[in-house]
Amino acid sequence: MAEYMLKGALADAGILEVELFSRATTDGEVGNGIDPRAANTLRAHGIDASEHVATQIAQNELGQVDLVLAMDTDHFEFLVPHLAEIDQNERPQLRMFRSFDPAVANEPHETQGVYDPWYGDAGDFRETWKMVSASPPALVDYVRSNIASRGNR
Repeated sequence: MAEYMLKGALADAGILEVELFSRATTDGEVGNGIDPRAANTLRAHGIDASEHVATQIAQNELGQVDLVLAMDTDHFEFLVPHLAEIDQNERPQLRMFRSFDPAVANEPHETQGVYDPWYGDAGDFRETWKMVSASPPALVDYVRSNIASRGNR
């Protein structure tokens, strides 16, 4: 959901030159479409994610991006050693997605995870929407100031 929310926020801000994509850290869902509950939540907000297919992150992709956003601490901890393999001058910044949420921006990354609604019901996906929706405004400002002005790598 966060990918589509952020893409919409960037487009609304007129930032079209930034490539944004979502990747899984495990192969459990690779090849699957978006969870129907997530799709319904996005659709309720006018966002179509029907084209989404889960893809796992590849090591070579990490060296080609400027910013990596982890949705939960498990993702963050998974990414740390993979990013350490990249030359420091080419290494993207790693941040929690919710580190851009003003309500939790000053908290440690261990407390900035997004609740995973997978084992819940439609209401859990609506709650995740609320949690995720606080970050895109500051993320758009960050991209505008730090990434969009210099283009993608």
